Amino acid sequence: MTNLHIADTYAWCLMKNHFHFLVRIKEEKKILHFKPLSGYKITERISDSKTPSTVTNPDGSLVNRRKPKPSNQFSHMFNSYAQGFNKRINRTDSLFKKPFKRKLVESEDYLKRLVYYICHNSVHHGFIDTIIEYPWSSYHSIIKPHDTKLKQEEVIDWFDDVENFKIYH
Repeated sequence: MTNLHIADTYAWCLMKNHFHFLVRIKEEKKILHFKPLSGYKITERISDSKTPSTVTNPDGSLVNRRKPKPSNQFSHMFNSYAQGFNKRINRTDSLFKKPFKRKLVESEDYLKRLVYYICHNSVHHGFIDTIIEYPWSSYHSIIKPHDTKLKQEEVIDWFDDVENFKIYH
């Protein structure tokens, strides 16, 4: 399957009334295009002549296969989550009160403080006393080596090692 990831995730925290994600949007050249499956015929190419923008399904219908736009992908994620949540509890109102916020991270010091803020958010809001008690943050995914989509090694490198990460938190 073609890699369609548009961002790398470094930290997250899910709360009762909000959530935080620390992501880095990939450079456009690193976001791969959709690749047609077997039996599909390329009918149009994007200007680089290697990437299909339109393919023909085996049944003859056309399918647009352009690169995903990061802002659209996040919008789709939030909309899908809201629709699923609303369906699950049989509600119809808007789920999010405000649009999501983005902050540009320009220093490693701020990056470390942001990881701390996100992982420590449940303590900050008084849901628990210590970060170890809260299972819905990336803290446990960062300190325990296991297969994860999180950029675990990079986060640990910002703090030098796992022990320093734990001490910082």
